[in-house]
Amino acid sequence: MISLQKGASGPDVIALQQLLLKAGCDPQGEDGDFGDDTDAAVRRFQTIHDLVIDGIVAWPAGETADALHLAAGEAPPVIPLLTAPSVPDDAVTLATNFEGFSSTPYQDSGGVWTIGYGSTRDAIGAPVTAQTPPVSRTLGLSLMRRDLTSAATVIAKDVRVPLTGDETAALESFIYNVGAGNFQGSTMLRLLNAGQYEAAAAQFDAWDHAGGQVLAGLLRRREAERAEFLKS
Repeated sequence: MISLQKGASGPDVIALQQLLLKAGCDPQGEDGDFGDDTDAAVRRFQTIHDLVIDGIVAWPAGETADALHLAAGEAPPVIPLLTAPSVPDDAVTLATNFEGFSSTPYQDSGGVWTIGYGSTRDAIGAPVTAQTPPVSRTLGLSLMRRDLTSAATVIAKDVRVPLTGDETAALESFIYNVGAGNFQGSTMLRLLNAGQYEAAAAQFDAWDHAGGQVLAGLLRRREAERAEFLKS
């Protein structure tokens, strides 16, 4: 996937502009240039649909792109599930141990619809809803590996210091649970990029709250992730 944002150009931008127009957010033309008008249209769409308002569209599939396809009356593109051999087995073990499994959709502690081992998107990348069909454990695991691969992409982009396999596994499990945006804006990432590994590891425990209260399950998960991070 690529990121379409201000300054981009080409046929992908034209396709984006066409979707924006169909979705009721006119980019003021389909010229293939991601300028001020297209940026404003993307941000307007993100605001209306309660998405992260950053003017960036992961293309051809991503939260904003999927919502655009649906709003335009089109099915989101099918993105093949990844076996993700590069995802450390320890990351999968951490996530499966603490996420548990549900074959049917459920709302997590934050009210987000989830399925399988904590995935918020189904096999074609569409957001999970109450109507999402049940999944098998095998499919649930494939969805998790796909999402852990996304976490690995975030790490590769935002972490600027070397990581061991154990450190990577811990961070992938952490990002899978708290979300990329929370990690990208965290003190943990800032300390890590400053080379303060132990101080960064201490930050795992800062993410054991939900609804303003410490949750025992989250605390156990954070402790396990911290132990994995410090294993090397």
